[in-house]
Amino acid sequence: MATTEQGHTERSGQPDGWPPLSHGPAVIDLLVVEPSVSVRKTLERLLESSGYTMRGVTRMADALRQAGRQRPDLVLSEVTLPDGGGLELCQQFSVAGVPVLLMSTLPSDRLKRDSLEAGALELLSKPFTDDVLLRRLAYHLKLPAPARPPPLGSPTLLNSLMTRPGLLGAALLSGAGDLLEQVGQTVPAVLYRSFLPQLRSEEPAGPVQEPLLQCAQLEYPDHCLLLFRLPAQPLGILICLIQNSSYASLIKYHLRSSPYIRL
Repeated sequence: MATTEQGHTERSGQPDGWPPLSHGPAVIDLLVVEPSVSVRKTLERLLESSGYTMRGVTRMADALRQAGRQRPDLVLSEVTLPDGGGLELCQQFSVAGVPVLLMSTLPSDRLKRDSLEAGALELLSKPFTDDVLLRRLAYHLKLPAPARPPPLGSPTLLNSLMTRPGLLGAALLSGAGDLLEQVGQTVPAVLYRSFLPQLRSEEPAGPVQEPLLQCAQLEYPDHCLLLFRLPAQPLGILICLIQNSSYASLIKYHLRSSPYIRL
C-alpha cells in the first residue's frame, strides 16, 4: 500500500473496471448517496464550502455508476436506499478499496456492528452537526482537523447563517422576548410577538394553559418566518426571516443538527 499526497491510503491490486483514486492538488472527491433531496443539498453546501468536491446521488445503482466513471476518495451513504441497503453498497465499495462512511437516523448497536462487518469506517447518527461530520471526514482522510464553529449566538455564527440560501435576516431574543442581536434584514416584531409566550425558554411554574412550541413556521404573502426555541442560557429564541417556504426545510435541517437548539 502507498500513501498519497493527500494523506490517505491507496490499495494496490484493485478489481478491474474501477478508475484509479483521484489525486488533484488538495482536492478530495466525495460521493454522497442520500435519498432526501433537502439533506443532500444541505450536505452539498457544507462540503463544497469546506473545500471538498461532491457528487450527490439518490440510489445505490447511481452510486456504482458514478464510481465507475470517476473513482471517489470517500463515499458518504445513508443506510436505507430506495434500491437496496447501504450495507450492500458498502461491501461493494470496500472490495474496491473505496472507504465508506455510513449514516442512519436509527443507529442501533446491531446496525453499528453490521456496518463495521460490511467494511464501513463507522456509522454516523443523523442528524449530526456540521462540526461532527467535518471532523470525522478529516480524521478518516488524514486531513488537518477543521476549526470548531463558534457557539450559537456569537456574531460570527449569526453572520454565517446569512450564507444559507433563502435566509434574509436573523434575530436572537432572550427568553423574555428582548432583542439581543440581529443580522441581515430587520425582522419586524409584529410578525412574531404573539407567538413568544409559547416559545419561552423555561417551563412556567404553574399549570400550562397551552402547550409550548419547539418550532413554528409562519407563512406570509411575500416571506416565511421560522421561530426556534433555544436553551434558556444564554439565549431564548431564534427568529429566521426566509424568502419563501421552499427554503424552510433546509434551514430547519441545519438548525436541528445544532446541539444548542432543543427541537
